Amino acid sequence: MIVADWMIIVDDNAADLQIAKSALKNTGIKTTALKTGRELLDYLQQSASVPDLLLINIFMREMDGFETLKAVRNLKDSRANIPVIFLSTDEAQASETDGLRLGAIDYIHKPINPDILTRRVQNALQTQKKLVQLERNAMIDRMTGFLNKDTVEDRMEAICQVETGFLCVLDLDSFKLFNDLYGHDIGDRVIVMFSDLLKKNMRSEDICGRIGGDEFLLFAKNMRTENELRHYTERINRDYRKMMHQHFEGSLKFPIGVSIGAAAVPLHGRSYRELFHLADQALGIVKQTGKGGCALSGSPQVDTLVPSDQLNLDSVTKILEERNTSPNAMWTGKEAFISIYRYMMRYLERYHGAAYQVLFTVTPRERMIDSEQHIKITAEFRRLIQKSLRNSDVMVEVSNTQIFLLLPETHEMGVRVVIDRLINNWNLSSYHDRATITWEAGPVHLADHESSESRHDTQTHDSSSSSGQWFRKDN
Repeated sequence: MIVADWMIIVDDNAADLQIAKSALKNTGIKTTALKTGRELLDYLQQSASVPDLLLINIFMREMDGFETLKAVRNLKDSRANIPVIFLSTDEAQASETDGLRLGAIDYIHKPINPDILTRRVQNALQTQKKLVQLERNAMIDRMTGFLNKDTVEDRMEAICQVETGFLCVLDLDSFKLFNDLYGHDIGDRVIVMFSDLLKKNMRSEDICGRIGGDEFLLFAKNMRTENELRHYTERINRDYRKMMHQHFEGSLKFPIGVSIGAAAVPLHGRSYRELFHLADQALGIVKQTGKGGCALSGSPQVDTLVPSDQLNLDSVTKILEERNTSPNAMWTGKEAFISIYRYMMRYLERYHGAAYQVLFTVTPRERMIDSEQHIKITAEFRRLIQKSLRNSDVMVEVSNTQIFLLLPETHEMGVRVVIDRLINNWNLSSYHDRATITWEAGPVHLADHESSESRHDTQTHDSSSSSGQWFRKDN
């Protein structure tokens, strides 16, 4: 159904009001005529709909056009942003600058020329439609129709401050393997089908966005218990598996499913960045323990919904490998890192390898004292590290301001090169003047790595500088 454009004309001159209405009568534009600015404000506050355009006379006795526009801009929601064209007398041309400064998009001079009025109003409405479409395109992921990454994260920042529910990260299991076997075009089709399925399983108050290839972010408003999360996960997985097997007619050779990690709001906090970090960690636990299930941050229980299909060795190998192809450093949670670290020590000791360990501390400037700023800055530095290192290197965020690296098969000169490169890259980032970076670096002593004789390099680096010296101290 095509909705007609709608505009409101405000003018206390009855003759001019009638001329404007008559000029627009045959354009298909719906018009509403009001006589004062006060009537307009009352009308906008009571109306359930928002007009596409306002045509306001500047010179009105009770409340002039400038005062009216200022009051409109102070209204709530989208009513404050309605485009405005001013009507004015020829003698008032000097006031145009003031009107434009207040946000008017055009001027029409009296006496009214019906043809000029019609054309300018139509042009203004067409321009507004284009702006609205551009704004929508900038907010929406075109493949799925969900909010895109930047927009959904902005929405979540506000939602997590006031709402109650679960912040959920959803990920399609084995999707890279699916792309490798069937091609990216078919993979894109699966993303679209899953998005449609997700929309059918959302309530009207839920918010969802696509934050990566096969990764989605959902705020499930008023979800409060692990049992609700489990039932939701069961329903999504049941519908997704049914859809996939029907579409591919039973030809899928590996298990599929949807894994979900969640954090509770406000139980786990109000900071979106912290909540996302917790939900993402919970998702990682699901991936490590069977996939196709859900986990709530902080819960000892992980609900996995493993399909009953028996697998062969080739299928298991492909599933294990499909998420480990990143060219960048491996980032893990603390629990997983402990296991990796201990295994790495045994491996290096058995095969006489060498490794270095580095602890970075990110200290924000004094003016940035809230914890959310700390988290953002540390997250930025972590992303920089992850992009700069090898995929054989492992890193873990040990606190809101500290990151620990394990660099296998690395010697002293190599680790110096690594740290110099990281600091140079940090100096080129938009955050470089917002924090001081310090670090401690030392070799891993395999035979006695718990000995007090281990040697460490300690370096303090002010991120506003591009160079520094190494200092060695013996413990």
